[in-house]
Amino acid sequence: GESLQNVTIYGKEGKLLSKSWVYVKFPESCSYLVEFVARCEFSTSVRLTLEDSSIDIKIENTTNEIYDLRFYVKKGTKYLIFEVIEGLGIFIDWVKISQSIECENFSYKVGEVWSIGDGNASGGKAVRLSKGDGNYLSTNIYLPKIDFYDLCIKAKEDFDTEHSILEISLGNYTRQFRIMSSFYEWYYLRVFSSVIGYERLTFRMLSEHEGSAAYIDLVEIWYERQAEGYSKPICELTNTCKIECENAINNTDLRRDSQGGVLENGFCIWDNGSIWNWIYVPQDAYYNFSFFMKGIFYKGAPRVYFILDDRIVTEFELIQSWRFYNGSVYIEKGPRKFELRYWNDLWEGSPSKDRSPIIDFMHFEFGDFSYTLSGKVTNQSGYPLYAELRIDGRITNTDENGTYSIPCLKLGSYQASASALGYFTFYTEVVLTSNHTQNFTLYPEGFYLSGLVRNEQTNEFISDVKISISSFQNSFLLNTNILGEYSVFLLKGNYTIHASKEGFADFYSSLSINSNTSFNFSLTPVYLVSGQVIDSSTTLGIPNANISFTNSSIITYYALTNSQGEYHLYLKYGIYKVTVTSDSYIPININISIYSNLTYDFVLNKVSTLNQTFHGDVEINFSVSEGIINTYYGANERDRWDYFTYDSTDQTHHCEAGNQYIRIWTSLDNGGYGMNPPTDEWHPKDATPLRWSGSYYYWDWTQLDDYIEAVQNASTQPILAITYAPYFMNYTYKKTGPNYIPDDFNWFGDYCANIVAHYRDLGKNIQYWQIWNEPFIWGTWKKVSKGDIYIQMYKIVEQKMHAVNSSIKIGGPSLAEQDYSFIEDMLKDSSLNFQLCSWHTYATGKFWTNPPEPRDDSYVMARTQAYEDYAKNVRSWISKYRPGKDIKLILGEYNINSSTTWNNSPNVDPRQHTLFGAPWTASALIHIIKGRIDVELFFLGTGNPLSWGAISFGFGLWVHASNILVPSFYAKQYFSTYFKQGSTIVNSTIINASKIPNLEVFAVKKDTSYNIILVQKENITRSFTLALNGVSPHVINAHTIDVNSMQGRHYSIPPDNILNITLYGLGVSVLEIKVQ
Repeated sequence: GESLQNVTIYGKEGKLLSKSWVYVKFPESCSYLVEFVARCEFSTSVRLTLEDSSIDIKIENTTNEIYDLRFYVKKGTKYLIFEVIEGLGIFIDWVKISQSIECENFSYKVGEVWSIGDGNASGGKAVRLSKGDGNYLSTNIYLPKIDFYDLCIKAKEDFDTEHSILEISLGNYTRQFRIMSSFYEWYYLRVFSSVIGYERLTFRMLSEHEGSAAYIDLVEIWYERQAEGYSKPICELTNTCKIECENAINNTDLRRDSQGGVLENGFCIWDNGSIWNWIYVPQDAYYNFSFFMKGIFYKGAPRVYFILDDRIVTEFELIQSWRFYNGSVYIEKGPRKFELRYWNDLWEGSPSKDRSPIIDFMHFEFGDFSYTLSGKVTNQSGYPLYAELRIDGRITNTDENGTYSIPCLKLGSYQASASALGYFTFYTEVVLTSNHTQNFTLYPEGFYLSGLVRNEQTNEFISDVKISISSFQNSFLLNTNILGEYSVFLLKGNYTIHASKEGFADFYSSLSINSNTSFNFSLTPVYLVSGQVIDSSTTLGIPNANISFTNSSIITYYALTNSQGEYHLYLKYGIYKVTVTSDSYIPININISIYSNLTYDFVLNKVSTLNQTFHGDVEINFSVSEGIINTYYGANERDRWDYFTYDSTDQTHHCEAGNQYIRIWTSLDNGGYGMNPPTDEWHPKDATPLRWSGSYYYWDWTQLDDYIEAVQNASTQPILAITYAPYFMNYTYKKTGPNYIPDDFNWFGDYCANIVAHYRDLGKNIQYWQIWNEPFIWGTWKKVSKGDIYIQMYKIVEQKMHAVNSSIKIGGPSLAEQDYSFIEDMLKDSSLNFQLCSWHTYATGKFWTNPPEPRDDSYVMARTQAYEDYAKNVRSWISKYRPGKDIKLILGEYNINSSTTWNNSPNVDPRQHTLFGAPWTASALIHIIKGRIDVELFFLGTGNPLSWGAISFGFGLWVHASNILVPSFYAKQYFSTYFKQGSTIVNSTIINASKIPNLEVFAVKKDTSYNIILVQKENITRSFTLALNGVSPHVINAHTIDVNSMQGRHYSIPPDNILNITLYGLGVSVLEIKVQ
């Protein structure tokens, strides 16, 4: 109780000492308060040590200030030590040590309420603790025993992005807890006192975020008593406590869905909200807990936290089906607050609110839950099975090795079952007396598949045919015997059958096995056709000559001669129409019968110039053929699919543009850019649940059905791009963004296969399907050896899709331009059934280079050549790795620019909807045709001013809101009208290129139609002459898009077939030549 005057850490000569101390005699063992007055010239940290306890404090004021600290000290004489640990030093004026302190308004006894604020949790007078301020809150409490005490705090946080962490100290005992609500709530924790008498209670802010803070309004401390608000716990944990949803809910409004309707089964936690209640725990012990929950969510990575006494025990990532979530936790005796808090990591573009989890009940049980039941599920041959295990209502699945594990069990008897697709379910009783291993052997529920394989041409039996039969779970390899017979025992289910033998085309089909089945089929012979294309005058081979073989089914196969003029191709037997073309040579058209391996040389004659007169700057010769247009025209519908689907005007525009295909992004799940979310309770308008075998979900197909019907109403055919996996399928890698990888490729394969089956059963006859969209650009597919993960997924998904409809064509990977070379890797893998090859290219696309490539007008116009170059590269890879295979090339997306932040503003590139777009689109289409791309799909058809965050026209060929047709629309319309699929490409030459640079010319003929397109790629006015050869014009009509808008013009026919042409700035002109 005495004061020590004039104590300083400085020596008599001003020398700085590190320590200063004094002897103090303590009369009894208890808690003491040390108060001192100090100042400093510069900020200094000081450590006070008393017996075995040390406390650090920072002195920052240049004037004297009182500081006080609390220590528990045993009876006797002790050192009180001051030690400078950082800074220059402090001056201490006096020190006082007190055994019992009665501070005004800051001392109270157990059972009393420390009303720090106004006492009603309104926050008006509550104390704010902030880490940034470095302040704390403390008082003295009189404690009657050395024991545990129940501390109750009414508080709220004061920061909206970080939870506030507070530290509470009772003497030397310290605990931390988290303030998790922006509203005043009671927080409960247990603290221990090692003294009798007055002890110091202190609150400090510990959050890492400097701005975090909390308001504390009321504090209550009790011994063997419960505070107001939880004196009646919901149930007592004597043996088992099952909290049904109606009892566990604290706020009945939470049991309503997003439309305000009451949820009949379970209650819902809304976005970043929580539910909580109290349980009285009878003794300190381990308790098993379980929750029966499912998620209903839209986007993001939803989780539920289980919080006990305001500390997070564990977290669960939800899926969209009912599932048990289990665990074990040590809980101390007394009333305990439990809480379930829902949290969703939303990624950019997600809505602010989300469909949330539904919880059916919570269950706590007292006992020793440290036991585990584990084992393996195999078939009778010991092969591991993917199976479902049920143990008294708890469900788990085996891994790829057939093993399973169910932890947190207590000793006792359980009813167990194991089931797998195609096997009989096995039931047994398991008595758990310790950690237990229970293996299951399942026996197949299967049938025999047998049949004969014949030669389609000769009807003879074929031996040694390799047959692969695969399903979701199993794969079988077998060969036919000498009589062409095969037989195999299969489990009940759906299968894909693939048969192959050298000299025959591969055979694919799908089968459903639910009884003993006989399945006979034939293989079509394939013969090697090879030879050389020869110049008649030099007898040398002609390189880069085009050869096309068209069979009676109008399927065309292509070959390109090498540097020696050689070609080779594998073809099915039959009669083919063969066309051979090369620049400056007269084409050959001939019929060839192929019923064995064949060597056939073609001799071409050069075009004679003696009978032709070329007098113009540009010369067209309609008598010289250079190939056939095999390109179909189309567009994407993705951005405003709902406008397109439900507005006939947009469908009409597709017809006017001459589009033959529309690519749509197909998904049943909102999270994957689809339209229709899954649900466990959905019943569609016809009251028939659309749910396939093995699916957890019902699906509403209405909007996707309407989407596809709208495509066909527009007189086009759909190309379905399955993009992407539903969100409930979990994701192996990055969890933000749309382009997730499904954990279970088989599950995703079933999802895709059942979409195929749905439209097969509706008779929609959808031929082209793409698996995924731009898999590598989002950073979510980690490329291992250039896409091994995608290839693994593709193999499984393709087989499952073909198993339900073997007639469809499947491909991908719809690559962004920077990953274009991955196409070659896929073609190299002969195990892939790869029928469609798709990629995307935008004129300003190479932004990933360092430095990025330029985006000026001249560069963008020159980039159209890339469409031809890329396609020719892919054709050469097909000839190299898949000779004779009919693999379609699809340019899945193209436009000038894919960015929605043009010049750092929320707009698309304006060149896409101004006059510049017309010549650019026309030039791109010329090179697309020359590259022999099978289907081009402009991005996109229906545009909208708010597309993809842009506030301008968007990417469309027309704008839905204003019904404006952009210039690129008319360019595409010119090609679909005057340059139809099947037209013959004729020779066109710019003789005087230096006079008319940046001009492109393209010409075709079909029956009696002769058409020329002139593409002016530079904004200048120019005049030149155009000479026509090989045609006798009767009327020439001109159609023009330029600065003078849309024009029609009639040309008179001069006697020498020379036209004088003037083009005014950027534009496109079509010359339509009519003959008598």
